[in-house]
Amino acid sequence: MENNCLLKPISLKRSISVLAFGELWERFNFYGILTMLIFNLTQHQHYSMKDAYILWGLYLGFAYLLPFLGGILADKYFGFIKTTQLGAVFMMLGCFVLFFSVQKQIFMFGIALFVMGVGLFKGNISNLVGMLYHSKSREKDEGYSLFYIGIVLGALLGPIVYGLMLKYFGWHFGFLVGALGMLSFILVFYRNGRRIKFISLPNKPMISFGSHILISSLMCGTLLFLLYLFLNFQLGNDILDFICALFVVLLFINI
Repeated sequence: MENNCLLKPISLKRSISVLAFGELWERFNFYGILTMLIFNLTQHQHYSMKDAYILWGLYLGFAYLLPFLGGILADKYFGFIKTTQLGAVFMMLGCFVLFFSVQKQIFMFGIALFVMGVGLFKGNISNLVGMLYHSKSREKDEGYSLFYIGIVLGALLGPIVYGLMLKYFGWHFGFLVGALGMLSFILVFYRNGRRIKFISLPNKPMISFGSHILISSLMCGTLLFLLYLFLNFQLGNDILDFICALFVVLLFINI
């Protein structure tokens, strides 16, 4: 099992709270960046409104496409806990890069890092909630309701806090709040993760060194191509070609 059964487990409600805390910060940053992206692209990166909305759409689309990749990596290679942790680290680094970004290339690299993090994190943390319960447990609905509170709070607070940071401190500081929030979840999950008692968590996949190299190369290649697309988004045919190629690779890995 991925969790350490020798440690004294924490309560079910506390386990849900830890996972909901992480989802809160993921939604906080996702919707905060989504709200601020057009402003940043037009006012600070000097894109036209048309181009800014194209990039806004790419950000939104890949944030919902890449969880497919994250689910395969969790199921076949890294396990659900480590993939969720890796996603949190990517999102935190993305927010820090956005906070320090001045040049367009650095800003887009931060966006690409964050989108990769969402792909690794978004679906897998929801799966971890389900793994706290037996398949027919009546308490599962209550657990997901508590988890959903974290989603709603994050989606509510993200645009508000990012907007307040813009008004009173400058556009960079919303990303700083998001990065520190994601860092706080990483620390909380590191401290409590091994004490969460998962009922139906699959055994950690055993993969070879060669598979590690292959999957790491795939992730790095996806990240770099995301950066390429965000910087050269006018190439619509290349974007479609990349999406089709990505699906072929993912289906091959899944088989």
